[in-house]
This record gives sequence, structure tokens and C-alpha cells, in this order.
Amino acid sequence: VPPHFKFCPKWPQEISHDRQLRGCEPLSAAFTDSVLGLGENLGITFLQLGHHFDARQSKVLETFLRQLPPKFPIAVEFRHPDWFAQSNVWQETLQMLHEIGVGTVMSDVAGRRDVVHMSLSTTTATLRFVGNELHLTDYSRVDEWVHRLRSWQEHGLETAYIFVHC
Repeated sequence: VPPHFKFCPKWPQEISHDRQLRGCEPLSAAFTDSVLGLGENLGITFLQLGHHFDARQSKVLETFLRQLPPKFPIAVEFRHPDWFAQSNVWQETLQMLHEIGVGTVMSDVAGRRDVVHMSLSTTTATLRFVGNELHLTDYSRVDEWVHRLRSWQEHGLETAYIFVHC
């Protein structure tokens, strides 16, 4: 690959969904060791939490994230509505992520506006944009992201990873 190309591996579902971040230290170590082998071509890793991984499990998430190698590139996608239902829960989660240098994934998908939370915990933005069959709103949503990313860049955003699903 060219020197500027970045791989953005997704964490295995065995870790994120099946084991729900519990008892997976050997699997996690194998994954991190493998992707660190990408060297300068490693971008962000993508940890998608399972649908049932709710805010009551925040300590499990924190324990898992703190056992990763220092400065390991990772962004977490929160899918359960409880993470966003109470502002204080989400703000505490963002603070914890910021303290340990972990990013968030914003998911822009029709029908789930809570997961497009517009919250950055690091200077890296990770966006998962899910198109809606090229509906007119897809175009207006993309335009809004261009403006938002430009504004964030003016305020310190250093890197943006954008994953498009159509």
C-alpha cells in the first residue's frame, strides 16, 4: 500500500459481542499485537459494542480499555440507547474516554439520531455514515458533515476517519 494508506481494523465480534469485553485478554493481546504490525499504516481500530452492552457496564468497558497498550488507536461505537438517555451518563463516559485517550464513533444512520452524538473525546473523529439508498437526505447529511468537520478542524481536530455504508 502507499505510505499514506491507513488500515482501520474492526475488533473481532468474539471480543466485542460474544464475550462482551470480559475474559478476553489473550484474544485482545493477539489482536493488538497483530494490528500494531501494520506500523505507520495503522489508522484507528473500530470497537463496535454489542446491542445489549449498556451503560451499566461502563466499568467493564473502562477496565477493558485501560488494559490496552498505551496510546493504542481505538474508537468505540456505542449502540445501546442507555448511553445517551441521560446526559450525565454520556458526559461521564466521554470524560473517561478522554482521560485514557480513546475516541468515539459517531454513527449517522436514519432512524437512530442518538448515535450521531457529535461528541469528540480526542482530536480524531471517527464517523460511520450509513446511506439511505441515495435519498435526498443522504446528500444534505453529507453536506452537513463537510461543514461540521471543517469547523472541528478549525478548533483542533487533527484526523478524521469516515466509513461509508450504502
